[in-house]
Amino acid sequence: MYTGEQLAQWAEKALAMQARYWYGTCWYRATEDLRKRKAKQYPAHYGTARTAVYRQHIAQGRMVCDCVGLIKGFFWTGNGGHGQKYASGNCPDVSADGMLRLCAVTGNLRALPEKRGLVLWRKGHIGVYVGGGWTIEARGFAYGVVRTRVAERGWQKWGQLPMLDYGPGQAENPPEEPEPLLRQGAKGDAVRRMQGLLLRWNAQALPRYGADGEFGGETRKWVLRFQKQAGIECDGIVGPITWRKLKGE
Repeated sequence: MYTGEQLAQWAEKALAMQARYWYGTCWYRATEDLRKRKAKQYPAHYGTARTAVYRQHIAQGRMVCDCVGLIKGFFWTGNGGHGQKYASGNCPDVSADGMLRLCAVTGNLRALPEKRGLVLWRKGHIGVYVGGGWTIEARGFAYGVVRTRVAERGWQKWGQLPMLDYGPGQAENPPEEPEPLLRQGAKGDAVRRMQGLLLRWNAQALPRYGADGEFGGETRKWVLRFQKQAGIECDGIVGPITWRKLKGE
């Protein structure tokens, strides 16, 4: 399992490399072929007014990513140890908002733990906390990957990614109430938390819908698989025992 410290170091490396922001990318080398493909996929972000700058990045051999792509790139390349492997490292292909929903432990910024590698979130955007009140984020086209003060960027929540080990004394934010009983048909944040834990257990889980907050047939199938492997009653219902097993308690 990777650590929060490793994710923080990855973000610092991206900063030192002066990585640039290309919407819809997850830590690729800038090339003309990549630019053309992304321009076709996201025309609003790759207009002609930006083409000259994108081609500068290509000539400079920059690495490129968007905000959540900085984080996905860490997992999908095995912390830089291999080429891109889609949805590997127990990290599904999710948006910035989806990345926060994977986090079983979250909190508001007034109680930000001093733990490197936490993610910081605001609607539609995400960054990596590197300690001492600083974040590294792929901020946008005009900025690239930059280091910013937490207090100046309007972050709303912090999150602890379930596929990272944050070490002794890692952030804890236990719910005041027991986790709810979940069965097929349930919807909401508790379902997303449970789905995020399934994805931590098996990165190939929920291939069709992911952690969408809806307990449908696909989720029930993977709950049953988890229960069978965990050696507990296979009823497709997520009760106290299944919750504990999913959380590794």
